[in-house]
Amino acid sequence: MFYFNKLIIFLLFMYTSLMASFEEDIKNIADEIAQKLNLSPEKPLFITTINEDRSYMLPMEPVFKQLKKNLSAHASDVRFRCPQGSEFGILVDIIRNGTSMRLEEMAIDSLILTGSYFLMNQSFDKINCILKIQDIRAVNIYECDEFTITEQDCPPAFKRNIFSKLVDKESYGEIEYKGYIVDKLEKLFNTGDNNLLTSPAVYTFVNRHPYAIKYQINALKEILNLKYGISFNQKSENEIIVNADGTMIFVRDSKERPLQKIVDGEPLFGNDFSSQNNSYEYQTESTTAEGVKKKKWEEKDFSTEGEINIRDRIFETFNGYYPALFTPFNYDKLNDIFADKEDSSILVGIVKSSDPTTGKEPVTYSWQTKQQWLDHLKKLHDVDNRTFEVKTDVMKVFNDDLDKNRYWAIVRQNWKTLDGFGKTVYNDDGFLFVNFDFTADRVLKDFKIYYRLWFYEYQYDDLELGIKRYEKLENDINTHFKDRIKAVSNNLKCEMRDYLVGQIRKAGTGLKVR
Repeated sequence: MFYFNKLIIFLLFMYTSLMASFEEDIKNIADEIAQKLNLSPEKPLFITTINEDRSYMLPMEPVFKQLKKNLSAHASDVRFRCPQGSEFGILVDIIRNGTSMRLEEMAIDSLILTGSYFLMNQSFDKINCILKIQDIRAVNIYECDEFTITEQDCPPAFKRNIFSKLVDKESYGEIEYKGYIVDKLEKLFNTGDNNLLTSPAVYTFVNRHPYAIKYQINALKEILNLKYGISFNQKSENEIIVNADGTMIFVRDSKERPLQKIVDGEPLFGNDFSSQNNSYEYQTESTTAEGVKKKKWEEKDFSTEGEINIRDRIFETFNGYYPALFTPFNYDKLNDIFADKEDSSILVGIVKSSDPTTGKEPVTYSWQTKQQWLDHLKKLHDVDNRTFEVKTDVMKVFNDDLDKNRYWAIVRQNWKTLDGFGKTVYNDDGFLFVNFDFTADRVLKDFKIYYRLWFYEYQYDDLELGIKRYEKLENDINTHFKDRIKAVSNNLKCEMRDYLVGQIRKAGTGLKVR
């Protein structure tokens, strides 16, 4: 019996030790709040809370529950009240702008408690947090220092509600993506005089991506419901409409206002990578204390004069010069910009069909020489009276680890083929893997493109085979790039593949809807 009791004491000690960090952080925050608010054991404390964090809509309840427990030592009674339904909109308006004209529509305490989580660089077992208290005039009363919550020492409720959602890169990416939506909505809802919460209004978000993803729509509805109190139940007149061209229209209370008066056409999901791209990836090598050499890929800004010249040449080529060579079709200049190679260096593909009900999107790939590719385009243009419209955006630049004079760029491309009447007879969205060689002319007045590989941007998950759209893209890259081109290191090919697949995964999962 003695040993049994000793074991229980030991286990309790271990449990208390594991929980000490989280509990200690919350206790210190409670003590700071008590001092800041001059709390007294003779007086009650009533606080209105928002139970979803402000960054990712993750539940704050596990943190608030522990905080309430610790605050009980400083007040005669502690009550946390969370508003429901449309009251969220009023509460958010108060947090942003101070006392709301609609305050009489709800019961609200003079203090408002909110929290924000911060994801930590693909870490599945740690998350940072900040708590803030405001009054109904939107004046900050208290804000704690950022503290870290680990899966090892947090309460079971926190593990169930938070860390259970951070189990792998896919679930992490979905939460991270939801954060992108929240951040965009916050900017849109706070643009000048465009108070998008004020009814009546129609909110129209332009999605420049050709299709909208089902996951994005569901995430948007959830955020608008939980964060702004806008319901989408059967009794509600609110709805999100996805047009065939990818335009998303958010209708509230069946009322409309012109788009330019609301958000000036700012897209909810943009795809202009170029304006944000001021760095490239390169491989570094280091030696450990044991003498083992380790290689890894790192980001580096285009900073030196030579690097800036290379960046400008790549971006000028694919954000301006290259697409202009197709409209009108300029055979000679295209022939000049691509290097003469005896072996096939151009990967092309044709999307045979696309079935959104099954997710079947068969694509036929083929390798061609520069001459075969250009001659085919020339025949389409000269004989079949076809014209082309090409739009491109540089997404990422990589320095070749085997030859520092070579660079690779991942480029997003939209291609259209039109007949003599201007009707689109073929179009697709895809990605180019393009290789630049600056060896011939170090002042960069001239250069050659040695490889041009095209990969289709799949629109649907394959329901029959259970393959997600980014997995289909990954298979294509492995087959035609990773396992094909021998002059490029496997490390670089894997890094480029993983970057692009990661970008697709961030865009959300699930079937795309027209």
